[in-house]
Amino acid sequence: MNRLRRSAGFILGPLAWAANTELGQVLPHSECGGPVPTSALISVAAAALALVGAHLSWRVSRARAATDPHQMEGRASMRFLDQLGALIGLTFAFALVLQSAAGFIVSPCER
Repeated sequence: MNRLRRSAGFILGPLAWAANTELGQVLPHSECGGPVPTSALISVAAAALALVGAHLSWRVSRARAATDPHQMEGRASMRFLDQLGALIGLTFAFALVLQSAAGFIVSPCER
């Protein structure tokens, strides 16, 4: 379970971004003239998913920092990977926030 949490930032962020990019290519044609900006709301949900992945990776990093230094070999390198997963999750969340902002600003008929 810890391995899934550690790699959540590596997995959830890119998967959310890829799904959002694919849906961003398809949905504007169907939502043109509609009252709800569906693609923008999906982008917000994808950004939240990327933030969850970053948070899970960060929590593993913080838990690893609290362990006894003699208990685990390679603790610093594993903490680096945990923090890198959190940073990657944040990077993808930022990209998704920008995509959602564009979804709220630009009309689907113009895309």
